[in-house]
Amino acid sequence: MKKYLKLNANDKHLSWGNFTRTIKEFAVNKTSALQIEIFCTIFNIDNIGETTVNNYCVGIRSINNEYKQIFINYQKKYKQNKNNLLNIIINLLSIIDGHLYAFSNDKDRLKAINQNKRLKDIITKLYNISKNDKDVKNKTINKIKAYLQSNNLYEALWEILFFIVLEKKQPIYEEDLKTKVIENILNATNISTSDLEEFLNLQFMEGINYNFLLKKMAEDNNPFACFKMGMDEYKGLVLGFPRYEMSYEYFAKAAKANMPNAYYMIGRMYLNGLIGTKSQKDLETAYKYLKKAVDLGSITAINTLGILYLNGIHPIKKDLNKAFECFQEASKYNYAYAYNNLAHMYELEKNYAKAFECFLKSADLGESWACNKVGECYRTGTYTKKDLNKAFKYYNNAINIDLRSCSFYAYYNLAKYFYLNGCQDIVKIANYDKAIEYFKIASKGGIIEATKELLYIYTDKYLQNKDETILNRINKLANIIEKSPSYDEPLRQEIENTLRKIKTHQKINLNIILD
Repeated sequence: MKKYLKLNANDKHLSWGNFTRTIKEFAVNKTSALQIEIFCTIFNIDNIGETTVNNYCVGIRSINNEYKQIFINYQKKYKQNKNNLLNIIINLLSIIDGHLYAFSNDKDRLKAINQNKRLKDIITKLYNISKNDKDVKNKTINKIKAYLQSNNLYEALWEILFFIVLEKKQPIYEEDLKTKVIENILNATNISTSDLEEFLNLQFMEGINYNFLLKKMAEDNNPFACFKMGMDEYKGLVLGFPRYEMSYEYFAKAAKANMPNAYYMIGRMYLNGLIGTKSQKDLETAYKYLKKAVDLGSITAINTLGILYLNGIHPIKKDLNKAFECFQEASKYNYAYAYNNLAHMYELEKNYAKAFECFLKSADLGESWACNKVGECYRTGTYTKKDLNKAFKYYNNAINIDLRSCSFYAYYNLAKYFYLNGCQDIVKIANYDKAIEYFKIASKGGIIEATKELLYIYTDKYLQNKDETILNRINKLANIIEKSPSYDEPLRQEIENTLRKIKTHQKINLNIILD
């Protein structure tokens, strides 16, 4: 027997089940907000079987044609005069608020609907669900958002209902979904299922001949092997240093099979000047590859296209609305960097609550920079309520990740605000050695503030015991700071004032060259 996905169990589907669940969640009287009552109210019928409605809510059955026809008729009436459906929503308000409404004219009905606080909370929740549902088009999401922002709750709700009843497909079966995923991956490409099978077999059976077999597979133009070899050359994993021309050749082979990420990587290399010279012609070429990757479904390329729109990088003109649409589309696939970019755009609008919400989503997806940012927000009380326990948690989440994608500021923040002097009940006793360890990691990661802290620590140590071996460390730290891009006059004076504290015959020279 096929397993179906429950469409009222989480916030991933804009479905009838989630619609009724949300109504019940915000209704004053939960016992009156029954599934049957809601269904009969919306479809304007007297009764329906409890099992039938439950099947619609769970997602085991699609809403049948009889009820879909009711909504098709609704659409016709709605297009003729939007006020034709006011009474249906007024009756729904009676369920939500727990008392009957009666109005003598459409103007009062519309005003009551658009000013209803509970209805706004319901539509806001459904709007957020719509962003998670891959079946909902951006055009629909943007319409709902625009209606919400203008407090046009009436039209927002009908936009949602028309999608749920007439467009949302159900039931969704697990096996069909798996097949659909594979088909979607290979759709619009020239990649065969045997190409995929051959590559996966190699991955699962990885052994001593792996590199040899991978290279041979790439020579035979297996697109997955070509892409993997291209990435290995790009990262410098083959000879210990990147070979971008070789990387390009492999990506070009994979691109011939319409592999979206191969198009993306070529576009990215042109965009960053790793191939070509970043001339206008090269940037136009980069755009063509990125656009092709987008057309083939690359989420990373959609996000990158958003960055081009955000910054107005040739040949694209700056367009914040299109940038937002790209980031929003990429975020639907839980692409963490898209959430970071959305947060940045909300910051530009000074909508700090939404910015924090996006940073938090990225952080909860394990993105290190966002984890550090959320930690900063909780530590300082910026964008959200101050909470040092949560700050400590997210800083640690930021460092519990591969160093290649780690935010080294998190090491600095843990050392500075928790281990150096202790912190309330979180780090009760200062852990000086841990602080130094984390400052060192952050300093190696390019965090100049950590290098300064180490300079101050070793200066104090020298003043306490006059250990001549510490002077060499101080010298090196001073030179690292001097060579930093952020080295300016105030910083120079700060460092020189620190070094003047050292009363010794050996002069500390800021211009000394490191070994």
